[in-house]
Amino acid sequence: MEYFEIGKWIEGHRTRYDLMNSGFGRRNDIKKYIEKITLKTEDDVKEDIANLYSIDKRNIALTHGATEGYSIFIFINRKKIKCRYHMPEYELIYKVPKLYDIEEGNDVICASNPHNPTGEFLDIKNKSIIDETFLFFYMDPNKVKYENSLSRINTFTKFFHDEVRLGWIISNDTDKIESLRGIMFERVSSVNLGIAHEMLKDYDNIKEHVRTISEENLNYIKGNKGKLRFYRNSIPVNGTVVFMDYSEYSGQDSTEISGLLYENGISVVPSRYFGIEGPYIRIAYTSENFREGYDQLLTFFENLELYL
Repeated sequence: MEYFEIGKWIEGHRTRYDLMNSGFGRRNDIKKYIEKITLKTEDDVKEDIANLYSIDKRNIALTHGATEGYSIFIFINRKKIKCRYHMPEYELIYKVPKLYDIEEGNDVICASNPHNPTGEFLDIKNKSIIDETFLFFYMDPNKVKYENSLSRINTFTKFFHDEVRLGWIISNDTDKIESLRGIMFERVSSVNLGIAHEMLKDYDNIKEHVRTISEENLNYIKGNKGKLRFYRNSIPVNGTVVFMDYSEYSGQDSTEISGLLYENGISVVPSRYFGIEGPYIRIAYTSENFREGYDQLLTFFENLELYL
C-alpha cells in the first residue's frame, strides 16, 4: 500500500486554476502577527485553545499539526480499538490505522468532521476519534459536543496560516501523549507558539474574514452547478471543499477526467484518493481566482466532447 497518494497527486498536478488546495491559510496576512510576537510557552497557547473550546487546558496536548496528532492518538490506542469509517474519507483517516494493523470494526468511528471530501457536518453519536481540521470554518469549537469522543484533533494550517506548524489533541490521554515527547515527536517551537498566540487573540476578526469568503464561494458553487451534483445529495457546510458528481456529463474514471482537467489548466482531486471509485471529484474553493477557475471547470464539462 502506498501512503499519502493524495499528496503526490497534488504536488504533481498544480496548474493556474488550483481547485485542489483545501487550506485558506495563505490568504491571512501573517506579517502583522509576526511583528507583535513575544516567545510563548506551550502552557500559554494551551490556555488560548482551552478558552476557545471552554475546556480545561490539562486535556490538551500540542503537536505540529493534525496529521501528527491523529497518528499519535491512533498509536497509543492501537491495541484496544477497531475502526470504521464514513467513506469516502480523507486518506489519512483510514490509512494511519492500517499502518498500525488496526482491524476494521464497529468499535470506534474515525472521521473528519466537517467531512473531507463532502464538506457535510456529520452527526456522530458513537465512540469517536474526530479530525476537526475544517471546524473553524463552520462554527466555534465550544458549540460542538461529542458525547463519546475519545479525542478531537485540529490544526492551525487550514484556517489560520499554513506556515504555523501547530496542532492539538483534546482527550483524557494527555499523560500518555506527553510521555512520547522526544520519542515520536518534539515540542512546538516558541516562535510558532508566539505567532499562534497572536492569531488566537485575533480569532474573531480572522473568523469573520475567513467565514465570509468561505460562505460566498460555497454559495457560488450552489448557484452555479450546471449538471454537477453534490455527492449523494450531501449538504456541505461552510468550509473549503465539496465532492461533486459529474456523471450527468461523463462516465469516465475520475483519474482520467482529472487528468484531462489538468491538461486544460484546472486542478482537482479524483475520488480514488478518498477511498472510492466513481464519477466524483473534490473541488476546493480557497484560491483567490477560485470563481474564474470554477467557471472554467463548468465550461470544460459543458463542452467535454471538445477535450476528448
